[in-house]
Amino acid sequence: MKPILKNLQFWKYGKENPGLGRLAEEGYSKAFWNARLRYSFEYSPDEVSFTDFEIPGRIYFIAGRGDITNPLGFARCVEGGGDGMHAGNASKLDGLDVKGFLRDSEDREVTRSNLGNYDGFDAYTGQGKILSIERIESFAQRQGVGSQLIDFIKSQDDHRLYELIEAEANGIKPVNFFRKNGFIYSGIDADAGEMAVMVWNNPKFKS
Repeated sequence: MKPILKNLQFWKYGKENPGLGRLAEEGYSKAFWNARLRYSFEYSPDEVSFTDFEIPGRIYFIAGRGDITNPLGFARCVEGGGDGMHAGNASKLDGLDVKGFLRDSEDREVTRSNLGNYDGFDAYTGQGKILSIERIESFAQRQGVGSQLIDFIKSQDDHRLYELIEAEANGIKPVNFFRKNGFIYSGIDADAGEMAVMVWNNPKFKS
């Protein structure tokens, strides 16, 4: 095990606990301005919020060393579905509400009515929730933090909360990251082919 993973801890919170988000924002800002840590950040503190709950179902997952004020990575997500819902109604992919944004390999438009025909989504039974990963970032890259964070997300409620996890991967590196962590390519592309929709199906659920 890499040294950075030895004291790795995880947190999940939503709008009912914004205090955790404020602590995470404080830690993110301190880490961003601490050059000695040699972390890699895609966004500045002004561009990242850990307390944005405007979208219903928005939740955050944080990976940190020791406590939440020492974050090493995060995932901003939206959850929904369950209660027997169809994949198209349960999915939180932004592109489903923008005409023509999602298309398949044969350049057909993907909509809420036909989403359930595509790989990964066709196995969704509606027994569990769908989690949509809007953004995932690891500051200590190539240390395994991102994969550990994905494992934590998958294991929620003894592996019985999320039946399906979806994500839009922007480029070959994110696609390979999700593949390494058990996701499959759904056959759906977003934003004129710039992003691939990746899906993980929970084996605890049976269709």
